[in-house]
Amino acid sequence: MNTERTWTLAVLLVATMVACSSDESGSDGMVDLGGGNDPGLDTGAGDDDGVTGDGDPGDGAAGASADPGATADDPTIAIDDMMDADGVGEGDDADAVDGVVDGTDCDADPHHPACLETHVLGRCDIDSGFPGDEACLLPPPPGQGIQVHIGPDDYNDPDQINKFLLAMEQEVTQCYSSTTTNEEDVYYQSYVLSGRAGTHHIINTGYLTPHAAGADESWGGCRFDSENVSPRIPGAAKAYHARLPVAPENAEIGTRVQAHTAITSDMHYFNFTDGPILREYWINLYTVPEDQVKQTSNRIRGYGGLGFNITPGTDNVYSYSCPIDADGRILALLGHTHAHAVRFTAWLNRAAMGDRLKVFETFDYLEPQVYAYNSVETNPEFSDTAPGAYTGMLEISAGDTLDWECHIINDSDATLRFTNEVHTGEMCNIWGESIGARIDCNRI
Repeated sequence: MNTERTWTLAVLLVATMVACSSDESGSDGMVDLGGGNDPGLDTGAGDDDGVTGDGDPGDGAAGASADPGATADDPTIAIDDMMDADGVGEGDDADAVDGVVDGTDCDADPHHPACLETHVLGRCDIDSGFPGDEACLLPPPPGQGIQVHIGPDDYNDPDQINKFLLAMEQEVTQCYSSTTTNEEDVYYQSYVLSGRAGTHHIINTGYLTPHAAGADESWGGCRFDSENVSPRIPGAAKAYHARLPVAPENAEIGTRVQAHTAITSDMHYFNFTDGPILREYWINLYTVPEDQVKQTSNRIRGYGGLGFNITPGTDNVYSYSCPIDADGRILALLGHTHAHAVRFTAWLNRAAMGDRLKVFETFDYLEPQVYAYNSVETNPEFSDTAPGAYTGMLEISAGDTLDWECHIINDSDATLRFTNEVHTGEMCNIWGESIGARIDCNRI
């Protein structure tokens, strides 16, 4: 299986990344569908000091309007651009003839990992008039999972459209509050996430208590309640993250979603196109019986570059390290940077073995990769120009460290700091998922 189709882990989930900021530059992007007074783009609480999860290192940085000259490396990649000509995910050789894909009867099991992109993705009855209708996901059948959807409920309602509208030349990071629809607790092991063009990151934090009165289904400040965080809800590092099979050694690992979980979605979107877009995404969580789940995973989080002050013309490598406190396994890793990072590399520094194992590398912030380490996935081999990762189960021991670095070239006129702006801010963050050990740190 080609892991460049990215498995986004339940890592970006609870996590929180950076500033909850908003930008009102450019046109307001209002759309009149013939219904009353348009409220315009809801910019929530603006530059908010609240944070999701456990911290907001970039708080206070105002959102910057996107660079109109950046269209040559336009990050608003459509779902179609991530598909082969036959509509199947990048690198797949799937044959969808007569409803059969890779030997799987997709008519009988359309939500099977091999079938999602031919039988679920883009099969909704949506005609919004905006780019990305093909990103929609049909929900799982009853009893097989739940769906989280952030976006308009009615594409003919101008209030609903304007609530999620992002005008051209805007870049916004805001938090949206919602609640899951499951009536009872469920446990999931796998998922698929799909967002419209313009998705840079989605960080979902679940909470054990409901949102404040009036906050549900609305934009606003990022909720800060780190002692009240529930198990994870998946997030995104780009517009589409495929559902992958569960490796045999992970068959008893799962994540609980309590009934009616309150979610805060930290959503970073940018629009470098010549028209308005919608901020919208869908997640399908595929559930398993409760008695099958014997172990839960931990989030890996390493913030690198909190003290960035990278002046124009700087060409430098920034290195970081995070301690590992117990034996276990790393299940997946993701590197997160912005436009001026030309390489992201991670190693496992194994104390007992006295070596440093290269485990992850990427070169393009527009194509972030999430690589899984198990007995099923075959990751791409390392090269000087293409993303790659170690293949196999990645055992860790107390005393090891997870090391990572970013090569950043500031060829802009701006001083780069740790903020959410893609072209005028920079980060060197590592995310992931582990069992046994907790790997969590902030680095200057």
